[in-house]
Amino acid sequence: MNISDIVSCDINVRRRNLGPMIDFASLRDLHSNDNLAWSLPALKRASEHFSIDFKKFLINIMAKGQSFMNLSPQIPKRLPKDAVNALPLWQFDGKIVLIDTEERAHSAIECLLRCPILGFDTETRPSFRRGQHYNPAIVQLATSEEVFIFQLSKCGKLNPLIPLLESEESLKICVAVQEDVRRLKKFQEFNPGGFRELTRITDALGIEDRSLRKLCAILLGIRISKKEQTSDWSRDCLTDSQLRYAATDAWVSRQIYEVASKLLSQGVESMDV
Repeated sequence: MNISDIVSCDINVRRRNLGPMIDFASLRDLHSNDNLAWSLPALKRASEHFSIDFKKFLINIMAKGQSFMNLSPQIPKRLPKDAVNALPLWQFDGKIVLIDTEERAHSAIECLLRCPILGFDTETRPSFRRGQHYNPAIVQLATSEEVFIFQLSKCGKLNPLIPLLESEESLKICVAVQEDVRRLKKFQEFNPGGFRELTRITDALGIEDRSLRKLCAILLGIRISKKEQTSDWSRDCLTDSQLRYAATDAWVSRQIYEVASKLLSQGVESMDV
């Protein structure tokens, strides 16, 4: 029996052996079915019972739009590349506020200082020559509903942003945050405050994957694109694709932090897959 056979038919599994009753034909309805308490151990035992490859089994499930938030009470420590690629491609489709004057920057920072948790990121023009380096071109700050993108060359460098960058009350969440802070300090000196490394909390969950792309797959059930990563961020007019890419990275950082914090408070653990 192969994976497609299992997915295409109804298989009743006794709670004693595999956890709750599983209807493999109803995978698409998992999000709306509160009666199914799926777990990774249960699915792993099911795959072993029917002699199928567990990683391929997970890829099949994820291809149907499922995230590991549905597979409680455990989440995977790591994911194979094929499993990530099976997930739906997603980008931030909310409001993006492009800040391209110093006056607008001051006004935006006033609003952002009221937000206790912000997704944070920076983008820098890539260098393809040894010894050649560029200053950060943009800073992204995300609330739960919108993302502010500051074009530093048009905002008076970091001057308007410093009150927020130094604030301990506004948490700024990012993967590899120390590297972003280092680049900003090299651009203009300030005293960093309130910056939090996202992987510290995912490490506490036992998740071994540390890239933003993998963390999105594990905790949000989505795949994000990195195709704009090496584009020219210093250009005067950023493309819509660049803006969406930049907004997505900042917004998902905040979202992962909130999801991971909730799972940690619930005592959720990770497991090998």
